[in-house]
Amino acid sequence: MKKEVLYRFFEGNCTGEETREVRAWVESSPENKKEFFREGKMYDAIDLLADDRQLSVPAAPAARKSLWPDLLKIASTAAIVLLMVGLWNYLGGEAGNNAMNTVNVPAGKNVNIVLPDGSSVWLNARTKMEYPSSFEKGKREIRLDGEAYFEVSYDKKRPFIVRTKDYDVEVLGTKFNLQAYSFLDRTVTSLMEGSVKLSLSTEKSNTLSLKPHQLAYFENGGYVIKPIEDYNPYRWKEGLICFDNISFPEIMKEFERYYEVRIFIENETVMNYLCTGKFRLSDGVDYALRILQKNVLFNYEREENSPVIYIK
Repeated sequence: MKKEVLYRFFEGNCTGEETREVRAWVESSPENKKEFFREGKMYDAIDLLADDRQLSVPAAPAARKSLWPDLLKIASTAAIVLLMVGLWNYLGGEAGNNAMNTVNVPAGKNVNIVLPDGSSVWLNARTKMEYPSSFEKGKREIRLDGEAYFEVSYDKKRPFIVRTKDYDVEVLGTKFNLQAYSFLDRTVTSLMEGSVKLSLSTEKSNTLSLKPHQLAYFENGGYVIKPIEDYNPYRWKEGLICFDNISFPEIMKEFERYYEVRIFIENETVMNYLCTGKFRLSDGVDYALRILQKNVLFNYEREENSPVIYIK
């Protein structure tokens, strides 16, 4: 297995086909399995070293910057470790034949994994997903708190069910995006291909079937269905934050969600600005704010040793 493919896997940037190739390669021999974990440890060491070097970079003159974003970057290696532990369980590790795996994605990161049935899942920043090492006969069930993009392998005998805080999403084989953060008011399902059925967690008979290019959420006692007019927001799975003609406060809310920071807007002149652009999630919130400063007149400050940002 080429090392560049393995490292893309550890970064969460493999294609679905490459991820399946990695899994097949690891399963093929004990020697490959040992090499997989050896390279994973090497990747973690390199990643930590790179982040340690970044800690010595002087703060930007436009802001009073803390070490918090860099600490979050270092914490991102925990997600890679969790992914390897999940794969180890799936391949028959010490945790048992059907252990429950938990993946926690830190702020400012996203990852891509392949589930035991071959379904591919992209997990956004601050997402928690629980799934078994192997799916039982008759059902494929996972639990999600956060945002994920699913490409579900077709299996008419085993429906694929995602349980969230508001409702369950049931599919046979399809592509859809599910935003289900516990700290947000709405759980939004956006369907790209195939079909999905939504059913309330507290009232299983209250269901909705969604068609491609539609999104839905539950509000005020009923489902709300809308057409998907812009697919750019779903490019988060490519590591991009995209927005088109969005107000400045709305963008700050997105930054809060992605980077787990708290942003206070004290400059009222920015409230009506409409912005269009895109950022790489991995570049961090400070970089994104500095780019916005080229088109919007504001300064910002960060509290010492805390994830609090003030827009001045």
